Amino acid sequence: MVHMRKITVFFLTMLLIANAGAADMPKNPIFGERQNQIILNIGQGVNNFGLIPVPEMFVPFNMIQLTYSQPVTVFRLPARQNFSAIQTIGYGSKYQYTDYNGTFEWNWSDYATQIAMISWDVIFLHTERWYFGVGAGVAIQGQQNDREGTKFLLPFKLFTGYRITDGWNIELFTQHFSNGDTGGSANYSYNFIGLGVGYNF
Repeated sequence: MVHMRKITVFFLTMLLIANAGAADMPKNPIFGERQNQIILNIGQGVNNFGLIPVPEMFVPFNMIQLTYSQPVTVFRLPARQNFSAIQTIGYGSKYQYTDYNGTFEWNWSDYATQIAMISWDVIFLHTERWYFGVGAGVAIQGQQNDREGTKFLLPFKLFTGYRITDGWNIELFTQHFSNGDTGGSANYSYNFIGLGVGYNF
């Protein structure tokens, strides 16, 4: 429950900042003059439970994410709305973890699953081509497991990107998935750090 409260406080704070600083914004720095985007994200798993994954303890767990996006605004800030199809891939065991539920040796192949996600990314800082933002949404995974106690997931994302041309973007991101303490005692999250390449059209 503490985890969920932290998420709620964070987003309320971000929305207040966004509304206080909102003004007439130039064209969306992600899209330029374009109105659609397809982006391919590749993520490397990290054994970290935090909302913002720390790039340490890399594990044999990866994510492939294909996303379709359109430009929108949120409190007059440039943003994008997304639909994503995700495949997680695990291979082998690495790292033990002990808590009040017992000792786990994470078998990452058990967490290979498909995830469907709807999300929104809001840009808080940008130039004409550079941008930095946060994203959140809702997601459903294909199978429940001992790492995420529900099929329902709450994703959170930090990202920075650069629009190379009107047609192409490159992004760095951290991606967090948890169940937001919405069910069961298992809520150890999936966390990734990765790279994305986007095509605008």
